[in-house]
Amino acid sequence: MLFRSEWLLGYASEEVYQQRVENILIGPDRILNALEMACHGLPTHNLGDESLHRRNGLAFPARVEVVPVMDGGELLAILIFISDQSEQEQNRQRSQQLEHRAVLGEFTAVFAHEVRNPINNISTGLQLLASRLPSGDSNMNVIQRMMGDCLRLSHLMESVLSFSRSIQPAIDALDLQAFLQRVVDRWRPAMMRNNVEVVFQADEDLVAVAGDMRLLEQVFTNLIGNAIDRSEEHTSELQSPNT
Repeated sequence: MLFRSEWLLGYASEEVYQQRVENILIGPDRILNALEMACHGLPTHNLGDESLHRRNGLAFPARVEVVPVMDGGELLAILIFISDQSEQEQNRQRSQQLEHRAVLGEFTAVFAHEVRNPINNISTGLQLLASRLPSGDSNMNVIQRMMGDCLRLSHLMESVLSFSRSIQPAIDALDLQAFLQRVVDRWRPAMMRNNVEVVFQADEDLVAVAGDMRLLEQVFTNLIGNAIDRSEEHTSELQSPNT
């Protein structure tokens, strides 16, 4: 049986000429069974998705059809039709990955929301306790460290939410001075707790810039939050008795 396989399987014509088909068409036993049935005049129009091997040993998904050519009950030849399903399989896997990511993103977003709420409650309670303690109380350092941990956890949850949700940029005119002032004011209490002096200066004649306020706010939140975290670590190292 002559089998045209140069392009699909990587064999040259002289390599497959007068070769047994099972030496060329390397795959599951169902293909050999279909060939046996074809020898008795019975076609197999769809073997389903099978895994075949190219000459270099690489496997690829394929659909195989085995059709006998008969003439008055005599078998003249067997036609083997192979359809490479690699692209379709890649599309299927890509679609499956996107579905899994969507489910994971939704679960992550719910988890982050549920965790962020008690973190905020703990932080608010610590601030209330701190406001009732007299200045110089020995417990203030413990409360400040706990508030710093709450801030880091909140910052982490914001990063998780930002990663899990797909945000389409909404580009609009942005008052950069007012935007940055709002970001700095929001982080001012955390910076003051870490003895960071806040200095913000901007030209009054700044023109509006094109940008997405939500995405830019996430960028500055990450930058400032990481800087505060590193500042706290550095302060703890300096206060450590082993330093």
